[in-house]
Amino acid sequence: MIGFRLKFDNIPKYNLKDFLLNYISKFDFFEIKLTDKLIEEEKLGYVLELSEKYSSGKYSIHLPKNFLDAEFDKDMRKNIIQHLRTFKHKSKISLILHFPLECESNFLNKLYELAKSLNGNYYVLLENERVGRFCLAYLKKMNDTIKYMITIRKVQNVGVCFDIGHFQYGVLREEISQKTVQSYILNLSYFLQYIREYHIHDYNNERDHLQLKTGVMNLTEVSILITKRNKDIPFIIEVNIMNPDLDGKEQIKIVAQEILT
Repeated sequence: MIGFRLKFDNIPKYNLKDFLLNYISKFDFFEIKLTDKLIEEEKLGYVLELSEKYSSGKYSIHLPKNFLDAEFDKDMRKNIIQHLRTFKHKSKISLILHFPLECESNFLNKLYELAKSLNGNYYVLLENERVGRFCLAYLKKMNDTIKYMITIRKVQNVGVCFDIGHFQYGVLREEISQKTVQSYILNLSYFLQYIREYHIHDYNNERDHLQLKTGVMNLTEVSILITKRNKDIPFIIEVNIMNPDLDGKEQIKIVAQEILT
């Protein structure tokens, strides 16, 4: 399943249904980006309702950045969790949460509380951020966190959202060979085993989230990196699309034909 991240911020509530139906007529998966505006305008419940009604099992939800940080608005976090806990859906939904560069015990405790409070209804997936230094050690820390949550804290609904664009950007900046990357990642058994979503986008030395084939990403290397992937794991292409029928479908074609085959 391949699709895009969707922002519903600037779409009037009365147009949300038509917008979503038009999208799912062209693509088979999407990720809902939770934003302050979506929550403040009280559209979140309706977006979730429409997603479940017309595309059950074919969407995920990206939580706001720094969702578990002490600085994040407590009332907004409580509101979001309440929406998620009361929302009725047929299949487990993946919630994407950025993994902090400095993973301290406070984050682990909050991750545990979040996962336990939503157990049975959601997977909480840790997404690797863009880092310019120590990107391999950062993935190792994610691997160890997943292992700790599963084996020590006995939480089974945690996993990984592997952002390939973020990771390969760090590999480029640190000038790490793909041979080293392949060898290193094969030893991250918990990281690999619990991948439940992929993010992909192109990049260069200055920027990421570029459309595929407009940066320096080697698609053959990416394909090798995920050769043994579960074919049911969704791919989210994190780029800006100008025309769904043109560059949108072209981006889907690139992933399907040049990465997943």
